[in-house]
Amino acid sequence: MQNKKPTVLVILDGWGEAPENRANAISLAKTPFMDNLKEKFPFTLLDATGEAVGLNENQMSGSEAGHINIGGGRVVIQDSYIIDKEIESEKFFSNPVLISAIRNAKVNKSKFHLMGLMSTADSQHSSPNHFRMLLRLAKKNGIKEVYCHLFSDGRDSYPKCALNLLENYKEIIKTEGIGKIASISGRFWAMDRAKNWDRLIKAYNAVVFSKGEKANYPEQEICIDS
Repeated sequence: MQNKKPTVLVILDGWGEAPENRANAISLAKTPFMDNLKEKFPFTLLDATGEAVGLNENQMSGSEAGHINIGGGRVVIQDSYIIDKEIESEKFFSNPVLISAIRNAKVNKSKFHLMGLMSTADSQHSSPNHFRMLLRLAKKNGIKEVYCHLFSDGRDSYPKCALNLLENYKEIIKTEGIGKIASISGRFWAMDRAKNWDRLIKAYNAVVFSKGEKANYPEQEICIDS
């Protein structure tokens, strides 16, 4: 039996094709190995944004969506896209998991809490409209108060834009007529995925035990370095 040659999938994060200019680090660098590969072997380009990677049209992607689609060998629909379509069809408002959570809070006379990332509209990790629809769903099903635990973004949004993001989320709360901001944490602490418990515990204590620095209004606890 003839031995099969192995196939190797290698992903170079950050490597892409773009017109040559003074801001293109790849075209400015000396890349003899990659140049040699392009000269000797066939190649093609992959679209790395929008519907090509399972997101909404023209939506910027990230490494996670790209890796999943390349590894899957097909278009893998992303969660944010699925949620958007559920909202469009209004199936979102009868989602059994969400309805069960609301029913549980009402039966046990518990407080209803939401927690999540504040972001701009084009983030693949969260959506202001999803936040709006969750508030609307809670109100529609008889929840009187929703306590919101917001995480400021430092990766998918512009640096030092937390105050602008907060203003947008406060406006959503105002127009929907339900919701109170209970805590604000940074993504660095609340969404750490490198098992740094010393970071995560601070956000955990703020959300679960209401421990942390107190403020009279949300903006007071957001520090912007000059």
